Amino acid sequence: MVGNIIEFDNVSFTYPGANKAAIKDITFEIRQSEFIVIAGKSGCGKSTLLSHMKKNHIPFGRGEGNMYFIDNANNESGGIPNINSGRIPIEEMSDRDSAQKIGFVGQDIDSQIVSDKVWHELSFGLENLGYKNDVMRRRTAEIAEFMGIREIYRKKTEELSGGEKQLVALASVMAMNPKVLILDEPVNQLSPKAAKSFINALVQINRELSTTIVISEQRLSDVLPYADRVVVMQDGEIVDIKKPEELDVVFDEYRKKKGRELAIYNAIPAASRIYMNAEENFGKMPVNKKQCKMPVSVRQGREWIESLSEHGKLYFTEEHNTSGKQNTSGKKNIAGKQNIAGNKEAGNCVTVRDISFSYAKDRKVIDKLSLNIEAGSFTVIMGGNGSGKTTLLKCISGILKTRSGKIYTDGKVAYLVQNPKALFTELTVEEELAEILTDNKKSDKNMKVNDQIINQVDEMLNLLEIEDCRKMHPYDLSGGQAQRLALGKVLLTQPDILLLDEPTKGLDGEFKEKLAQILKQLQSEGKTIVVITHDMEFAAKHATHCAFMFDGDIVASDEKYTFFCENMFFTTEVSRMTKGILEGCITVEDVQRRLAHGK
Repeated sequence: MVGNIIEFDNVSFTYPGANKAAIKDITFEIRQSEFIVIAGKSGCGKSTLLSHMKKNHIPFGRGEGNMYFIDNANNESGGIPNINSGRIPIEEMSDRDSAQKIGFVGQDIDSQIVSDKVWHELSFGLENLGYKNDVMRRRTAEIAEFMGIREIYRKKTEELSGGEKQLVALASVMAMNPKVLILDEPVNQLSPKAAKSFINALVQINRELSTTIVISEQRLSDVLPYADRVVVMQDGEIVDIKKPEELDVVFDEYRKKKGRELAIYNAIPAASRIYMNAEENFGKMPVNKKQCKMPVSVRQGREWIESLSEHGKLYFTEEHNTSGKQNTSGKKNIAGKQNIAGNKEAGNCVTVRDISFSYAKDRKVIDKLSLNIEAGSFTVIMGGNGSGKTTLLKCISGILKTRSGKIYTDGKVAYLVQNPKALFTELTVEEELAEILTDNKKSDKNMKVNDQIINQVDEMLNLLEIEDCRKMHPYDLSGGQAQRLALGKVLLTQPDILLLDEPTKGLDGEFKEKLAQILKQLQSEGKTIVVITHDMEFAAKHATHCAFMFDGDIVASDEKYTFFCENMFFTTEVSRMTKGILEGCITVEDVQRRLAHGK
């Protein structure tokens, strides 16, 4: 019989200055060797829940209830272990046991890496625990080989990519051989490829070492296929705990009870959403959706769609009306390498001509890149970590000066950086927004905030859905809430050209849709939106055009349907799932329209 390793008994917690509890009456258990996913919208209490699973991460505030760690290895009675042996309150664990037996990887990986070299980082925890040099050497060598990071073993940590930093942080925790590994949105800053590599490492740790994994993640399609159970949270409470393929029951029951979708609906895999919204029968199609389990991966979704036809193909009575060949403007808004006549092309608010940039003489980050962005467009730039995307936006915004080439912008430019905390200077959320609306001169710092400013702050808090956080310190916000606040500060500057670097990072599926509507409203008002993101589904659903950046240059750019349908690997889950069956589909909505017209 497999015993529990973590138990929560009626746990509640409220942050100082908060109007309501971050988590309320949490009661559940985690079994040994499980892979548990904590799912919920930003600010629902996921990070707070995870922080209560490790002694030195429990935040300051008012807490109630009990949390226990159960270590059956402490049982010395012989024979069959007592599954309740070694049961100790988490806050009463010794510092050594907490550090060694419960590993934690947080959202801000740069603050977690403390050493100058990779091998120093891997041995840092072991050294603090007093291990001998020969043991540390063996452990670090083992974990480097196991995690596949031998080639960067002696590199400086400052030279690592985002994906490499995440793997090193994970390896440094795993070097101590923890029984439980807790991860708080560990891949929210990674490219799809780097994220998959990291998740694959977690799966290997769970399957081969029997380490218990507890992970919160907004990109649920990355983790649900591997989860044993999913803890669904909303408003600080646990809605239900189910196996991934049983989540449709949770969504159905919540919809019937509340009359709306669960907040995480837009975060679950595309295959699952298509399945849950399918009618009981698609015309004459022979397979009822309830005859199979809900798909949670691309492979399962493809098999399910193929099963809707006796011949493995679907035929339709009308043409798909979202062909990638269409372009309502009659021309492509984005171009890679092209000749640009004059200083600025008509209709474009951003013209980039043959720019190059390097941080060091021997390494170009951007190499002879050209790009046109039409006024009023919604353009997404994608690419792997280190491809030069952020550098490009910094050059367009004027933060960096190019070594060669020219950049022309028509209008006021605002740039939202990747790390939202870099913009925070005040003590409360509402003061952060008010600060933008007042002069920043020292003589004006103590000026009385007038009614107009108060109204603007209130409107922005309401728009960003962080009204309850107005009195909180910005550094106490969740990752998604911090991202919203930073966006609010940028929007209050009223830019004509809005450059956003990973704005969906840390956001739940529900607020991603809210963000999209905010951006589309700005677009309808004539603003130009340029977004860097790894979120291909967000791009496919909301952008007008997409570009792919690789090795310092734009190597592909087009209207979004052409872009995603012509890509083989750098495309959406829906495109991979339906290619060759439902041509021209890149979003869940595309598939739903096609299935609705099946015969």
